[in-house]
Amino acid sequence: MGRPTMGRSKSRSVVLRQQLTQHLDAAFNLAYWLVENKQDGEDLVQEAFMKALLYEESYQGGDLRAWILTIVRNCVYSHYHRREKSKLEDSYDESTSELTSPIPNPEHFVAMKFEWEHVQTVLLEIPLEYREALLLHEMEGYSYKEISEITGAPIGTVMSRLSRARSLLSQQLQSRKTDSGAKQ
Repeated sequence: MGRPTMGRSKSRSVVLRQQLTQHLDAAFNLAYWLVENKQDGEDLVQEAFMKALLYEESYQGGDLRAWILTIVRNCVYSHYHRREKSKLEDSYDESTSELTSPIPNPEHFVAMKFEWEHVQTVLLEIPLEYREALLLHEMEGYSYKEISEITGAPIGTVMSRLSRARSLLSQQLQSRKTDSGAKQ
């Protein structure tokens, strides 16, 4: 990001602020699901919006929602680097992964008849990078290309992360279903 400018146009700031507020829900959803905590999510969204306004000159047009979500994402990663470096470590073992396994779609999860709380719990267990790709694609509706632009990862990496996230989510949900069936 560039340096903050003191002589920015007041009318541009007002317009940008109004436009940014339209994306507040999307920004909070992303922050909340990445940090797993409502208060931290709210704080990070506030930090992101302050940075967006402070560095508004770096916005050169285009998809404002993607721009603010990129800032939110960067704030989240800074948060993790400052406080919890260990959470960023990827515990995923590629040698045991089956990338060719069928990828469940949203209807599949509904058919499994799990309550939303179970999905939320399992979603929070997925490594951050995979959860991020899944949230941006499934909940925010971004394409692979848009996710690539937001995260700075190549499209192939985005596709791989999304595939792995779906696979891990499916495995965890299936495991919980088996466990709950055994307990009954």
